[in-house]
Amino acid sequence: MSALRQKLARIPRRIFGRLFLGPDVVLQRPISTPKEWFLRHFAPGRAAACHEAELQRKVRRCRKNYAKQFWRIRRKVRAGGTVKVLFLANDPAKWKCASVYRRLAEDPRFDVAVGLVPSDFRIGRTIGENAREYRRFREWFEGHGCKCIELYEPRRDRLADIRKHDPDIVFYTSSWYDLPKHQPQVVSETALTFYVPYFVANYVELNLDCRLAMHRLYWRHVVVNEGLARLYAGATADRKMAGRFVPLGHPMLDLIADAADAGSGRGEKPCVIYAPHWTVDWPGRKSSMHLSTFLETGQYMLDYAAAHPEFEWVFKPHPRLFPILSEWGCMTREAVEAYYAHWKEIGTVCTDGDYAGLFAKSDLMVTDCGSFLSEYGATGKPVIHLISKRNAVVPPTAIAQVYDTYYKAHGVEELGAFLKTVLEDGQDPKREERHAALRKAQFIQTDAGENIADSLRWIVGMHGARRTGAAVPPSGA
Repeated sequence: MSALRQKLARIPRRIFGRLFLGPDVVLQRPISTPKEWFLRHFAPGRAAACHEAELQRKVRRCRKNYAKQFWRIRRKVRAGGTVKVLFLANDPAKWKCASVYRRLAEDPRFDVAVGLVPSDFRIGRTIGENAREYRRFREWFEGHGCKCIELYEPRRDRLADIRKHDPDIVFYTSSWYDLPKHQPQVVSETALTFYVPYFVANYVELNLDCRLAMHRLYWRHVVVNEGLARLYAGATADRKMAGRFVPLGHPMLDLIADAADAGSGRGEKPCVIYAPHWTVDWPGRKSSMHLSTFLETGQYMLDYAAAHPEFEWVFKPHPRLFPILSEWGCMTREAVEAYYAHWKEIGTVCTDGDYAGLFAKSDLMVTDCGSFLSEYGATGKPVIHLISKRNAVVPPTAIAQVYDTYYKAHGVEELGAFLKTVLEDGQDPKREERHAALRKAQFIQTDAGENIADSLRWIVGMHGARRTGAAVPPSGA
């Protein structure tokens, strides 16, 4: 592969978006403009001020657009039109809106589809690798009964314009990627936007959960409970948009509850899930959170699982763990592949988002992954919470009341002790305390899918809808 083609891959797509680069070109982030580079290096204060001013212009633009779209969609419904709903999805492992999709698809007044967008991790991979991954994503969603619309051309690394599909409501599930044609300020010209994060609120790092630029541009931001809605509203920079936080539950908790009620596939052996996060503490690498204990506990858990075949083992790593371990130099790629392969020999390796049934059949989770701390809690089963030495993030009261009922392991010794007590001896002394905390935090006995679907019916003026928190007409927004 020529150095010239690799340099061409760095040119911004708006200039070079139509040229075929070839399957072996590694995608890189576009280079900064000279002005952006100068401000960032020589006038960081001015750069921040320019960024905030530009963001405020986008916020005002979205507010005006949303007011127009709100009344446009209502007029469309009164005329007997069908409401088009589009879910943006970029990874099966992060597809948590299945219950919302199902409820809307059952209503003939909605035309529902999944818009496939690039993976969060396409940067650093070749175009050919991304094309294969994108094809695999489409097969997965179609296999799960979803109508799919392609919004990305992986062979050219080019985005399709969402507005060409004329949606009325667009659901976002991730705020980690920056896709210019799919930004809320662009989509707001034709649709209302809802944000349902793929993760259930856990440590509630406000800068990540509700203060990113994307968060300020959504029309509605769905949260688990009223406590979090008040917390986020108080932390937002745009007071006129504080009402966008609506407590409707989380659809992933629906999937877990449904699978538990169905008694999904319990085996003869007690089942244990080991789910490590990707935010490892590694010299020279920064992360806003240091949740992961993998470098301290990963090998211990593998050895423990190999020594206890009387239990069924499932390795459920964060999707980003594999690339991070190899790219950051924590382990060689061969060592990471060998580690994953060893887990396949011992038990099962789960890398997609279809794990509600897995949660239902399991008996214990060992994890340091923030989202799983909340999601698995909905099962009511015990959790061994691996605590990182560098983790300084403290969850709010609405979440901490649940986490305090878990078995907190601050090292390998405490982890071994809890595995013996909870797993080998079958004791769960915190069971009643945990169930009481889950009910108080509204983690169980909720129906987020129906709540969100019904709020959409009320918003667009459909008869027979039940008014919920999200169904508040926009006040200039």
